[in-house]
Amino acid sequence: MRIVWVALLIIIKITSSNADEWGVNAGIDQNISYDDNVIMRGDDVPIKNDDPLNNDELNRASLIYKVTPSFNLSHKTDVSDVSAYASYGVQRYFNIKKFDRNHQNYGIKGQYKNERASWKLDSSYSITPSRDTAQQESGDFQIDSERKSFSISPTISYEITEQDSLSFITQYTNTQYSLNDSDRKELTDERCTSEIFNENKLDTSCNLSDYKVFNLKLLWSRKWSERYMSSLDVFYNNFKSSKIITDEDELKSHTGGANITSTYIFSERLDLFGTVGFRVTKTNNITNRSFIIPANTENDPNSVDTFSTKEGSNEPGWLLNIGANYHDNNWQTEFIVYHGLQPSSQGGLLDQTKVNIDLRYNFTERLYATLLSDYQISKPDGSENERTNITFHPSLNWKLNPDWTVSTSYRYRYQKRFLRSNEEEDADSNLYMLSINYRWQGLKIAR
Repeated sequence: MRIVWVALLIIIKITSSNADEWGVNAGIDQNISYDDNVIMRGDDVPIKNDDPLNNDELNRASLIYKVTPSFNLSHKTDVSDVSAYASYGVQRYFNIKKFDRNHQNYGIKGQYKNERASWKLDSSYSITPSRDTAQQESGDFQIDSERKSFSISPTISYEITEQDSLSFITQYTNTQYSLNDSDRKELTDERCTSEIFNENKLDTSCNLSDYKVFNLKLLWSRKWSERYMSSLDVFYNNFKSSKIITDEDELKSHTGGANITSTYIFSERLDLFGTVGFRVTKTNNITNRSFIIPANTENDPNSVDTFSTKEGSNEPGWLLNIGANYHDNNWQTEFIVYHGLQPSSQGGLLDQTKVNIDLRYNFTERLYATLLSDYQISKPDGSENERTNITFHPSLNWKLNPDWTVSTSYRYRYQKRFLRSNEEEDADSNLYMLSINYRWQGLKIAR
């Protein structure tokens, strides 16, 4: 993060001679909610006595309070735009104390441009519970782990003609997970090294894996008319993961492919967009195992040796991201269908298909309703063990004034996931929430 700060300060220094504007704003979000199944466990699945979360899992439901202050700073000139944000949230579970967590999010964005070229730099760092991304990654909402993620993405773009431009985009992401000391010791000593775990793979805590992702993309885009634009890109993705508990398994994958993207402005109210592509993924799964060699005599110590096994595969696949946006005086609608690969906290890549439908309706200037819904199917790349997630989340929002908003919402969540070769778990939860949000409009200083 220090390098990112230095780079953005240099941009500010170079452009400070131009007319510039400083801005600052802040806010605070707070909500209280009740979730009747925080850990998303099915009623027909017994809670084992040797589960690290045994005491807390007896309380599946909990009242939850969360408060998150946020702060934003920006600096703009004719040729540059730099902004930074920070938020620190406190979340408390009244009936499941082990799940209490502090949420942290920090980010810096910068852009510098001249007549033909532009340079962008986006970076972020977050510390959140792994439950926040469980639907996208593991499907396990009961893991008491912390997720730390750092991402940085530099982009260089050059305008070849008035219609054509070329961009080179890179991104590096490093995601790490951590368990509390008691859970880590119990999992290491009693669960992850046992024959039962090795045979059934029941506990996703044992599979919890840090991962790193590196992306490269070369993109050519063309504006054919005022309404139609398209682009062609080739990309390379490198993924590497290693387990945090046993430290014995490592997965490496290399993915290459190409995409074609089109955007069409059908009217002032309707936009259509779509991306289709193909990819080839080469995966190497490396397993390291340690074993004890008995001593020849009683006086000699035992020795430890390690052997490794390596499995490889080549998997072709396809990529898809199509959708539409519609808006008028009252309605705002977005529809998206997505299919592609996503990193998983279980040490691999997920082949994921997702459908999103988001709606907003403005009753008046101050009163509006929203509906967020999605249907998602996830499975490890090359596997047939699917996990299904459905989310339905309506809300009613009232802007008391430009600064204050009061919202009430309901969220239904359903999950069906694979546990064993002949067993699946169905679970759902109902969440009821009341939110009060404050947004300070801030200050702007120009010179």
